[in-house]
Amino acid sequence: RVGGGGGGGGDQRTRTVTKKAAFFSPRWCRLRAVTAVEYHHSNSDLMLVALSRSDGGGYQDADGVVCLWSVANLLERPESVLTCQSAVTTAHFDPFERTLVVAGTYSGQIVVWDTRAGDQPVLRTPVSNVGHTHPVYSVSMTGTTNAHNLVTVSTDGRMCVWSMENLQQPQDTLELHSPASGGGGVGTGAGGGTGGSAASSSSALTLAAPVAVTCMKFPDGDTNRFYVGAEDGSVYQGYRYGANSGVYARCAAHGGPVTGVDVHPPRGAVDFSNLLLSASTDWSVRMWDTRQATIDNRVAPLYAFADAGDYVYDARWHPRHPAVFATADGGGALHVWDLLDSTEVPLVRHKVSAPRALHKLAWSPHDGRGILCGDSSGHAYIYDVGDDVASPAADAWQRFNGVLARMRAASTSAAALGGDVAE
Repeated sequence: RVGGGGGGGGDQRTRTVTKKAAFFSPRWCRLRAVTAVEYHHSNSDLMLVALSRSDGGGYQDADGVVCLWSVANLLERPESVLTCQSAVTTAHFDPFERTLVVAGTYSGQIVVWDTRAGDQPVLRTPVSNVGHTHPVYSVSMTGTTNAHNLVTVSTDGRMCVWSMENLQQPQDTLELHSPASGGGGVGTGAGGGTGGSAASSSSALTLAAPVAVTCMKFPDGDTNRFYVGAEDGSVYQGYRYGANSGVYARCAAHGGPVTGVDVHPPRGAVDFSNLLLSASTDWSVRMWDTRQATIDNRVAPLYAFADAGDYVYDARWHPRHPAVFATADGGGALHVWDLLDSTEVPLVRHKVSAPRALHKLAWSPHDGRGILCGDSSGHAYIYDVGDDVASPAADAWQRFNGVLARMRAASTSAAALGGDVAE
């Protein structure tokens, strides 16, 4: 094992969380699964919960539903309900326009609502070869207030870059194909950092099957480099533009589809934005150092967390504490890990929705105390994790650096023996 700052961290150290709110509307949420959750970027009381198509709804029910909930609303009903013709597979608040909500759908259409304009989308992309014709499970807004783009990717590996002023045709498209051989693993290549070259990238990118993308993440502040998880269990690194545009590197990360990827937020005394979390239906969460690459084009995970005992549907770094992340699994459990406390067992094990699966997580970006959870039956919950998690000690970054150094040493030894750390 790789020891955290607090030692072994057995079950006697496991703490509890406090439920602060629960959200459910029989009219809109019954027989639907949560497909996305998010806090509003400027209004800490407002949350988004996207829902799948109803398993038993009538012909009058909308296939696509997004509920906006407020903690301050004592009437126990959504502030707003946004609907569309196709099932919503993912949704986000627009970080640059406070009244806009952007969603990807099962049909491949991208829809945008303005909460001031009612429950129907104000903008839509065409469902044609111009845009997407396969399900879109990942959308991301990149850039700044004055210059930003909407980036979407579908399960056929097609990435589209859109201007929010014109959704009739993408500004750019990119076809993501898996390297047939080579590729250097998940690492930073030319056009986004160190390692690799245009020549080696060109020889590696013998096109094979399209990447069946299930999730996507851009590092904070980066408009070029991105990471995607795929149905084949791989994690891919790519670039939107430059000499290495498209898929640059591939890592056979998991034994099942990748359900979530998240990049460490670059905040605090030490920048850990090279750390990537990946979650999968192989019952594990793995942490990767994206700067690492090995001679045989394989990357060993920095650490493998296999405590879930069920499919892991999401994994999210804490926005303030450098060593904390949370996971959601198919048994309905919320796990909160503090790697300064232990790398073997989570700090919190809490059954949120058992026996229903817990699908999606989002930390409160405002204070880091709240975590929003959504399950497979349309319920959403907010839990308070406490001040010790939300307000890390001043030396937490340096202590986490020490934990990572021990992980790297153990990972190197495990790779030499052909295994993963902690597995």
